[in-house]
Amino acid sequence: MTPKLAITAGDPTGIGPEIILKALMIKPELLDQALWTAIGPTAWLSSLPAHAHLTRLDPCPDQTDAGTCSYAYVETAAALALNHDVVGMVTAPICKEAWIRAKKPFSGHTEMLASLSDTTRYAMAFASPQLNVMLATIHIPLSLVSQHITPERLFEKIQLAHEFGLSLGYSHPRIGVAGLNPHAGESGHIGAEDLTIIKPTILKAQQAGIHVSGPYPADTLFHLAANEHHVDIVLAMYHDQGLAPLKLIAFHEAVNLTVGLPFIRTSPDHGTAFDLVGKGTANPSSMLMAMRLAIQMAGS
Repeated sequence: MTPKLAITAGDPTGIGPEIILKALMIKPELLDQALWTAIGPTAWLSSLPAHAHLTRLDPCPDQTDAGTCSYAYVETAAALALNHDVVGMVTAPICKEAWIRAKKPFSGHTEMLASLSDTTRYAMAFASPQLNVMLATIHIPLSLVSQHITPERLFEKIQLAHEFGLSLGYSHPRIGVAGLNPHAGESGHIGAEDLTIIKPTILKAQQAGIHVSGPYPADTLFHLAANEHHVDIVLAMYHDQGLAPLKLIAFHEAVNLTVGLPFIRTSPDHGTAFDLVGKGTANPSSMLMAMRLAIQMAGS
């Protein structure tokens, strides 16, 4: 059965509308692989290819504020997913500042979709041909990361990393956990968290049947995962620990996913790139990968 998916334009003043249009021009067969509901501004919707599998929807026709409209696009896609009219969504980049200026209750997709779906157990993850990463913490100051690495939260993230691996097609996903401190704490000499929190939690997850190991020094773990292929999923302790290496080697191919939601959600692993708008140079590769992965996950 052909899966039903929504795709949102993101911030209408960013590159989202352009890269979706480019993706469909480069790979028109994507329109044959899913029943798409495109959600965005009317002018952009009219520029999309004519196709029987493509439905167009503008929930914000009388508004010009980009934050208000981009929020409405995601809200509409979420409603479709929660009503089971679609099995998931692909979301183009939004501008967090625009949502804040528009006085929206969330500053990003992840927290918004989790709240709208009453999901309390979720994680931000990234898939690419070279490296797959999940984050133990998301958008918090570095000074607060240690406080958020608790045994309960970390065990939950390891479980979600296992589920993430299964969704990517690994029958027995191998999870490598990065240490929080340099050298994974050097047996407690450079911070206690790796020894007293992370290692015991890994042992608990192993006893639960999850193929997980660590904590490993982050400076070697990402090399092993990307080049030696001893690890399928890296669980990073904080945002930049996971995303700096990922974007270095797979900036145009990585896909952002929210794991734990009751529906599929994929997105390009980049922002609105306002500096590229109108130049025709925006790279659609990550959007292409996001659409392909959503189709793949919907069919699995």
